[in-house]
Amino acid sequence: MKNENRNSKTSSLNNSKVLLVTLSIASEKARIKRNIKSFERLGYEVDVLDPGCVDNSETKFPLVKPFVKLMSLLLLPLVFLGSKFALTWYLKLSYPLLRRLQEKIHSELYAIVFVEEVELLPVVVLCRQRMLVGFKVVVDLRDFYWFDNTLTKGIFKDLHGLIRFPLKFSSHHIRRFIYKKYLNSADLIFVVSDGHKRKLKKILGLDSVLIFNAAYYHDGIKPSSKDFTVIKFVYHGLAGRRRSIETIINVFNTLPKGYELHLYLVSEDPVYLAELKSCAGGSIVFHDPVAQSELIHEASGYDVGISYFLPLSSTLEDVLPNKFFEYIQSRLALLVSPSWDMAQLVENNGIGVVAEDYSSKALREAILKFDKNLLNSCRYQSELIAYELSFETEFGKFRDSIRKLSVY
Repeated sequence: MKNENRNSKTSSLNNSKVLLVTLSIASEKARIKRNIKSFERLGYEVDVLDPGCVDNSETKFPLVKPFVKLMSLLLLPLVFLGSKFALTWYLKLSYPLLRRLQEKIHSELYAIVFVEEVELLPVVVLCRQRMLVGFKVVVDLRDFYWFDNTLTKGIFKDLHGLIRFPLKFSSHHIRRFIYKKYLNSADLIFVVSDGHKRKLKKILGLDSVLIFNAAYYHDGIKPSSKDFTVIKFVYHGLAGRRRSIETIINVFNTLPKGYELHLYLVSEDPVYLAELKSCAGGSIVFHDPVAQSELIHEASGYDVGISYFLPLSSTLEDVLPNKFFEYIQSRLALLVSPSWDMAQLVENNGIGVVAEDYSSKALREAILKFDKNLLNSCRYQSELIAYELSFETEFGKFRDSIRKLSVY
C-alpha cells in the first residue's frame, strides 16, 4: 500500500490484516499454526514471515557471512552496556528476517503484528515508533528464560559445545535485556502457564493472558479397558540437553520387567541423541519420528505419556508443554514432574501421577504407582476432560483477548 494512505494514526485499525513473525518455520510449530488458525477464525488475513520467506544473501556471497559475524561481535560490548541502538543493529545482523520485517511493516497496513519470539520485539517496537500509522503489538511468550542453568550443560562434551557457550551466554543476556526494556511496549502478552504468568507479574510487573498449549480436540480416540501385563510409557518431542531425557532413561534402566519406554525424538543435537541411545537398556525403544499430524494417534497405542523436566531454567520450572495436552487427546494416563501447573492439572482431574520431587528416586516411585486400576481410571478421566483442555476451549480466551484490543 502506498505511503499516501498512511495519513492517520488510526487508519490501520480499520483493516483486518495480521503480520505474524517468527524465527521458527511456522509450519513446523504446533502453537504457531494454532495462532494462525485462530486469527483466520476471527476473520483476519494473516501474513506469515518466517525464515523460509527470506533470501539469505550469505549463501550467494560467501564473504558476507564472516563480515556480518565480525560486525555483530563488535556491537556486543555496546549491547552489554545497555545501548538500544547497538541491540537493534546486532539483532538485524543476527537475523536477516528482521530486515525483511521492516520492509513488510512499511509497505503494508497491519492491524496487529504478532511476535512469536522476543528477539524480534525491539525492531517491531522501533518500527511503530517511527510510523504515523499505529498497529497493535501482541507477544506470544512461549518461553520465559529469566534464569537459565542449562547454559553450561554439555559444553565440555565436544569442541562444538565450547564454541557455542559464548553465543548462548550472549543470547541469554540479550533476552533478559529485551524482557526488561521492551516487553512493556506490547499491547498484549500471551503466556503458556500460570507459573509464567505469575513470574512475569512479580519480576516485571506485567499482566498477561494464559493460553494453554492445547491441541485440537480428537473425537475418534476412545480408551478401552486393558490388562496391562506390560505398561508402555511414551515420550515424544525434541532431543535437547535442556530436557534431561537421560534422567528418564536411567530410571527405566533400574525398573523390573513389565515396564517399557518408547521414545519418539526429533534430534536437535545428534551427539546428545547418540548419548541417549548408548545408555538405554533393553526396555527402551527408539522409534523414528512421526509427522506432527499423526503424533496423537500414534501415541494413543501406549498407556502413559511422560511430561517430565528438571527445573533448570525459569521456563522449565513452570513448563506446560504441547506434549502434556497431546497425551490427553491420546487418552493416556500422565506421568509428570512436580512443576506447579502440570501437577495441578493432573491431580485436580485425576489423570495421572506427579513425582513427589525432582529426584530419580521420586520418579521411579511415581512410575511404580501405576497399576491396572489406576491406568484405566486415568485414561477414562483423560477422555472426560479432552474437550475442556483442547484448542476449541482455549480459542475462546484468544478471541476475547484480541477483541479487547479494539482493532476491528
